[in-house]
Amino acid sequence: MMLVTSILTHLPHDFWQMTSPSIHPSIGPSIDLRLAINDLAISREGGLLIQGLNLELKAGQVLFLRGANGSGKTTLLRALAKLIPLHHGQYAINGVPHTADHAALMRQLLLVGHRNAGVEHLNVISSLRLMASLMNIEASPEKIPEKIPEQIRKKIMTSLDALGIKPLAERQISHLSAGQQRRLALARLMLAADMTHRLWLIDEPFNALDDDAARRLCDIITSYCSQGGSAVISGHGTMPLTPDMTLTLGTSPSGELS
Repeated sequence: MMLVTSILTHLPHDFWQMTSPSIHPSIGPSIDLRLAINDLAISREGGLLIQGLNLELKAGQVLFLRGANGSGKTTLLRALAKLIPLHHGQYAINGVPHTADHAALMRQLLLVGHRNAGVEHLNVISSLRLMASLMNIEASPEKIPEKIPEQIRKKIMTSLDALGIKPLAERQISHLSAGQQRRLALARLMLAADMTHRLWLIDEPFNALDDDAARRLCDIITSYCSQGGSAVISGHGTMPLTPDMTLTLGTSPSGELS
């Protein structure tokens, strides 16, 4: 674990505030409206990719973000995670506006991108422990112990088991298949499953997953939303989960909401 500790120690100090699971002090944990988007516009390469987008997502709901390659699915998710600027409009997560400081907004969401973002020379359990530390589920990097605390180990193993990769806990990430690496990336959702105020932003999660992994992921998302969590999930065509609403991008400037 010396390598994990070294990686964590060299991250910017404010990263820990950005990934803190705490609810923003201006809201309560029972807030019903998870996501509110008003007249949103996002540009790419000098042209408007999305414009005039309006929608609301309540606690317990799933939004399926559908569209062809290049239609703006990943761009919209990254914009909601404040990774790229807006051209126009506004949005709020749990009542926290996009104009709030980055740390406040990051405490309201969890983004799992289409890239797995694993550290290939770590093993599976060390990689997920790194994610737990980045999400402030474990101690901050300057206090992280060499030995994994039993409570954290149990949480990590439960997360791996939920995605069916618990037997791979000691395997190096570079030795995993594409589907196994995707399962590991999605195991981060389980680490935050008890933080139901967070809006899950999941980019094309069913890519590279076999039927078993897809079923497990559907169970995780369904369980999370039944407890008041919400999710925005991107993909192509249909997905093996019935959403509360679907936003199809690429058909009109603001997409088609159904």
